[in-house]
Amino acid sequence: MEAYKNIAKETGKKALALFAEREQAQAAYEAAKLNYESAASSYDKALVKYDANHRVAVLAKAEKDKAQADFDVARAELHDAEAAMPDKAAKIVSDGREAVENAMNQTANPADIDRDALELLKSGVLTLNEYADMLDGYREGGNEAMKRLAMKYAKDAREDAAKHGSTNSNDASYFRLTMAIAECGGGEAKGQFDALFDAISRTSRNSMLVPMFENTVAAVVAAL
Repeated sequence: MEAYKNIAKETGKKALALFAEREQAQAAYEAAKLNYESAASSYDKALVKYDANHRVAVLAKAEKDKAQADFDVARAELHDAEAAMPDKAAKIVSDGREAVENAMNQTANPADIDRDALELLKSGVLTLNEYADMLDGYREGGNEAMKRLAMKYAKDAREDAAKHGSTNSNDASYFRLTMAIAECGGGEAKGQFDALFDAISRTSRNSMLVPMFENTVAAVVAAL
């Protein structure tokens, strides 16, 4: 369903932007640390020759002090970025879940009801595979009214077939219809989004998972 794909893409985009903030803060911290270590080393060397070249030592101390200040700022910004990460990630997940729920709770429009298709659904002449085909079509086409009606009659047909022994849960047609009903009810989509939201939470705690997170987003989008 295109709406689900868009939600996954947007949620992934927000999460990647958040992770990029942390990576930028980490990179700034590492650069400031190296700069400070270099300035401190230069100052230590200048102290050895302090008597011979007082001016060099003074300049080296000034550079060291500036590098120290920059390092302190970068360290504080990295700390703030890491401290804010859990709450920001949780907000992205919360917004994503809300968007998914809204997409799943579409309003059925009576004007979208196909009377001929409804009569066919009610007739009892359709096979389980044909019910699955209709469910897939209404789900992919975004026809909420017909999807709900088709789900009702598809469930009745599945139960009737099982009751009268014309099929069982091991039959391919029974399994396919069961999957189609689950997909129309958002079952598979919920599972995909749960995987995405879990990946956001885990990656927010471990920056090493960022490359894998990008793959997770792509896989979820492809599966929806």
